[in-house]
Amino acid sequence: MAERAAALLLLLAVAAAPVGAAPAISIIIDDLGDRAGDAAVLALPPAVALSVLPHTPYGAHLARAGTTRGHEVLLHLPMEPAGSQAPGPGVLTADLDRAAFLARLWGDLATVPGARGVNNHMGSRLTRQPEQMRWVMTALRARGDLFFVDSRTTHETVAFQVAGDFGLRRAERDRFLDNVVERGAIRAELLGLVEEARVIGSALAIGHPHPATLAVLAEMLPQLDALGVELVPVSELIERRADAGRLRVTALPPVAGDAE
Repeated sequence: MAERAAALLLLLAVAAAPVGAAPAISIIIDDLGDRAGDAAVLALPPAVALSVLPHTPYGAHLARAGTTRGHEVLLHLPMEPAGSQAPGPGVLTADLDRAAFLARLWGDLATVPGARGVNNHMGSRLTRQPEQMRWVMTALRARGDLFFVDSRTTHETVAFQVAGDFGLRRAERDRFLDNVVERGAIRAELLGLVEEARVIGSALAIGHPHPATLAVLAEMLPQLDALGVELVPVSELIERRADAGRLRVTALPPVAGDAE
């Protein structure tokens, strides 16, 4: 019975893929802005999105440089985690009242010039809070031009759902590339992303500016055509999914564990 159900999910996923479109992947590199060395991401293809932390020493410069080189730039918005990790300055927390919460969010956006979207940094506590997620999406909708990517740092997140309730362009992370920061493990995750896209039609990954991650991407992204998939900007991936009217169907085994 389980095998029949899995087969049905695969058929539904394939049927929902855009007709005539090559399978597509998108990649976001986040946690950017704290280190001068983060500028190494600018050597990646322009379709790779750059997600910049607010109030960081190199963030505004990197955002402007990324936009100039054709990358989509996102605000990597710090949100309260369930654990004791420190998300950094500008973090949105559940104890803020609405006015303070929104003031902090607008302040974060102001430090990442040219941001075209937002994805959460940490947030395994806050993204479970429907009220605070409504505040976030209200603000993004007021801007009118921002999309939202749920980094899915917890399986209990409601952020993607609430973004849809507000009519925002939205996506959610399918894989983390570098929970294990070793080249072999990163290659395996990237190949898993490719396979997921070939089955479902599209897939989105988040990675980080580790030298191992950047080296694997530099090695493997030129091979995507041979693997039968296309690297596209996040905004294009969102549009393709919207055009296909596709609900997210996880036809492959889920990636183990959540991560901040």
